[in-house]
Amino acid sequence: MGTSPKPSSMLDTQRLMEGMDIGLAEKRVAAYVRAHGREIISIPLSEISRACNVSDATVVRFCRHLGYKGLKDFKIALASEQNVAQQSADLPIDWNDTLPQLKEKVFAGCIKALQCSSVTLSDTAVIRAVEALNKADNIDVYAVGGSVPIASYLRHQLMKLGIRSSVYSDSQSMQLSFSQLGENDVALAISCSGKTQEVVRALSSAASLGATTLCLTNSKQSPLAREASISMITSGNRFFGEDYNTYSRLSQLAVVDILYAGLIVMRGPQHQDKLDSRNRTAKA
Repeated sequence: MGTSPKPSSMLDTQRLMEGMDIGLAEKRVAAYVRAHGREIISIPLSEISRACNVSDATVVRFCRHLGYKGLKDFKIALASEQNVAQQSADLPIDWNDTLPQLKEKVFAGCIKALQCSSVTLSDTAVIRAVEALNKADNIDVYAVGGSVPIASYLRHQLMKLGIRSSVYSDSQSMQLSFSQLGENDVALAISCSGKTQEVVRALSSAASLGATTLCLTNSKQSPLAREASISMITSGNRFFGEDYNTYSRLSQLAVVDILYAGLIVMRGPQHQDKLDSRNRTAKA
């Protein structure tokens, strides 16, 4: 059975599915995808296969018949298409918007940014990042401007796990930081654009000293992502004017909590019990 050419839009995908020469199991997947449209972006593989009463392999095979490598590749294409649609739609805040309209737009923007980020954030990158943070002797976090609150929140979450980390938000302190890093340390840089020069330079220097380098950014083609050994890619939509950072911050906060949850699970209940006991002693 040959591979169909990739559809250029969700509508084309539906037309292509209608004419596909596939078995009954894949037809159930096709019907499910048609019924859920772009909502499929946020539905896990296991849930799709369970709802269609098929194996995970059947869902992947269906995506391959559409011309994609698998479900992940299919979702990324839909997310990219959705991003383009959002930028030309009425989601960005307008001067004439009423407060009820602003409320709806902001919530819609937040929801869609999170949905897209759930696709662009690589599972492999998350696993590698959690493993690196768990083993690190020192964790240094680089951020400037609007990324600093994200960095501070990361530090706060790590502290709750008994993991010490430091946040550096200016070029001078970053320089002092990376000069002391080694191969058992982690440097994590946060920048929506991935182009902030101080942050890019700091991560590059940390890498040259053997530290494991992580980044949290919106573009895997950015200078920051190219410098990092592990890139966690989020997504953001236009908020007002040319501001693409506002919704991205929400996605980045979600990534911080994913890392936090991953570390909790990796360290196990015995580690949490020990921390809880220590905290109770400190409060006594």
